[in-house]
Amino acid sequence: MRAGFQFPLAAVHNYHAENTVKDRNPLQEPQANVSAFYIIDKERKAVLSSGTGILTAEDLMGHQDRLLKDPDFDPTFSQLLDFTRITGLEVSSEDVRRLAQRNVFSPASRRAFVVQDDLQYGLARMFEIHRDIAGETGIRVFRTLDEAMNWIFSATPEDEPPVAV
Repeated sequence: MRAGFQFPLAAVHNYHAENTVKDRNPLQEPQANVSAFYIIDKERKAVLSSGTGILTAEDLMGHQDRLLKDPDFDPTFSQLLDFTRITGLEVSSEDVRRLAQRNVFSPASRRAFVVQDDLQYGLARMFEIHRDIAGETGIRVFRTLDEAMNWIFSATPEDEPPVAV
C-alpha cells in the first residue's frame, strides 16, 4: 500500500455492521437488508464497494442502481470492490453478462476487484472481459487489498496487475 495512505476499508465494514441502511448515505431511508454497500470518498475520487454474507445478482444490480442515484457519485471516480467478506455467491455467468452491460462508471475509471477464492476470481474476470469488449479497459482483479490499492492509485493507466495463482 502507498506509504501514508489509508483507504477507509474498515470504515465500510464498521458502517455496515452498525447501521441498518446498507448504503453510505445516512440521509436515505433504510432499505431492506442488502449484502452490497458502499462509501464514496470524494476527496480521493473513489467508491469503496463491499459486501457480506451471500451476494446475489439482485444485490449487485441494486448496488449499481443506488450508486447511479447517489448525488455524491461521479462516474469518473475509481472503484475498489472488496469481495473478501462474501461467504457465498448466487450469481450466474448470465448475471455477470447482464451486470457488465450496464454503464455505471466511465471508460477511463479504474476499478479493482479484491477476491478471496477462485470462483470470485473467475466471475470478476468475466465481468472484466465483458467491460473490456465494451471499451472499459481499466478493470483488474486482485487477490490482495494492497495490490488493488496500489494499482487503483498508481499514476500509469497501463499498469498490469501481478499474475494471480
